[in-house]
Amino acid sequence: MIAPGIAVNESARINTLQSFNILDTSPEERFDRITHLARHLFNVPITLISLVDTNRQWFKSYTGLSIGETPRNISFSGHAILGDDIFMVPDTLSDERFYDNPLVTGSPGIRFYAGCPLTAPNGSKLGTLCLIDTKPRILNNEERKLLQDFARMVEQEISEVQMVTVDELTTLPNRRPFEALAQHALKVCHRMKKFAPLQLRERSISQGLCTSCAYVGETKTISKGSVNTGIILWFVFLIPGFIYSIWRFLSRHEVCPICGQATIIPADSPKAQKIIRESLETQAMVVTPGLKQPSKAAVGVAKVVGRNMQASSTPIAFSSQRINLRQAVKNIDALPAMPVIAQKLLALSMDNEEDEREMLMLIEQDPQISAKIIGLSNSAKLGSARKSTSVKEAVILLGMSRVKSIATGIAIMSLSTKVSTGKLKTQDLWLHSFGIAFAMLSIARAMPAKIRPKNDQVFLAGILHDIGYLALAFLDPERSDDLHVLLLSESESPVLSIERELLEICHDELGAELARHWNLPDETITVLRYHHTPDVPEAAAGQPIIHMISLAEKLLASFGIDEHIDTNISDKDWEVLGIDPSKAEEIGVEVAEQAEQAAAAY
Repeated sequence: MIAPGIAVNESARINTLQSFNILDTSPEERFDRITHLARHLFNVPITLISLVDTNRQWFKSYTGLSIGETPRNISFSGHAILGDDIFMVPDTLSDERFYDNPLVTGSPGIRFYAGCPLTAPNGSKLGTLCLIDTKPRILNNEERKLLQDFARMVEQEISEVQMVTVDELTTLPNRRPFEALAQHALKVCHRMKKFAPLQLRERSISQGLCTSCAYVGETKTISKGSVNTGIILWFVFLIPGFIYSIWRFLSRHEVCPICGQATIIPADSPKAQKIIRESLETQAMVVTPGLKQPSKAAVGVAKVVGRNMQASSTPIAFSSQRINLRQAVKNIDALPAMPVIAQKLLALSMDNEEDEREMLMLIEQDPQISAKIIGLSNSAKLGSARKSTSVKEAVILLGMSRVKSIATGIAIMSLSTKVSTGKLKTQDLWLHSFGIAFAMLSIARAMPAKIRPKNDQVFLAGILHDIGYLALAFLDPERSDDLHVLLLSESESPVLSIERELLEICHDELGAELARHWNLPDETITVLRYHHTPDVPEAAAGQPIIHMISLAEKLLASFGIDEHIDTNISDKDWEVLGIDPSKAEEIGVEVAEQAEQAAAAY
């Protein structure tokens, strides 16, 4: 066995790796999603995001392996970070560097390795995204490019770890990265078998609240007069200079760095707490009879205080009043913006070659969307026997309209990576949404042509039908967690009943308001609003797609998210879509197979 060498810039490389504060942190879904997808697309038993530390390689994400790190001197990634290109070992038993390596002769029995270096912005190699197999193989050019695309995705996620460690406005540490860094420090101490002394210190940070412009953060200290005048007076007239300096010192005061006004009060003062309490009630638009009219300052600060005060190191006693979701969702500033790529895709009419080229370009620029579409096209039930290795080939197999719908849905669902989803498992939401979308395509094929909606409308509606869960996690993370805990514990109660009792609003209403905020077509808004109540008169504008979602959810009642749907399917459920009930069993089998393929492709 030949141990890996040491990089020329090893000291700078280690410093760069440690500056990201990612070592010894907990698993994160955004990294796990990449390794799971790579494992499926490359058909390998093991995929790793390996970060090469001083004496070890530590795995930020791993599938098919039961350990979280190995010594650096036996690592394959230690060799991979010494170059810029993919490091590939087609057969370890034929390679003098690895034939007697413990990871080859023992568990996990590596016979094939391919690792793409993960490069920091300053050029340092942090580690690798690697593929491992227990039998010899080799990657072709297309597979090598795909692995490089996945590695760029990992690099982007690692960079975002560093970007979110401070608040944009106040430049103060946010709570989440502080907790991650604390956890990291404790794990390091545990690994080194040393005590971890904790010191709690109260720090003065000049945190203030401006009652004029609603700024919350560090303030600016200014004094009257001029420093130069004071120096001249000191040298020429000692006593006047001394008096002038005292006057300047006493004239010091805090001003807002935004508006320049001296209307600053301490952020932890009773007055500030009162304003903040009133502002949060205003922000939530809580309508309570007899409630005192909030002050002008409270109305202004409502727009920023919720975000800025997260960074304050001084705990503030906020009101326990819950957000009125029915009112809050009407506030356009409270809702997340539609991802830019989704906006661009929806704007394409797809009735000319220029739009088709634009769509391909948009998809190819996003590695995550590209990888998922290629994976879906290679699924036996979704594509064909021929395997596609590029987006263009996937489009040939799946069709332009379907690819547009898939790409738009993936782009919109990427919001889940930007929202703190808590108990809402975004992977389950993805699986549920894609499963329903593909089930609807199976149902559509059995419908008469004269009432069958277009495939792109069907698929997009299927992907977006439960987007209200994301809206809830965005608006009120605490009650979103409560909801998903109840969904697990109260298996006999329908989701709408639980939501009405807990939230006084349902996820279908929240999803419809989000769709309206995004200026989606009225038909789509209606589909999102009534997909759980297909028989009400208001649902007519969204038919037959609403009935298709309702039937698909009965066929896949517990796929991904379990919404406690009534699984009894009557002949009417088929007949309303123009389908002969005698075909129910055949369609049910096809729907199940479609869902399995969607899950595998995910």
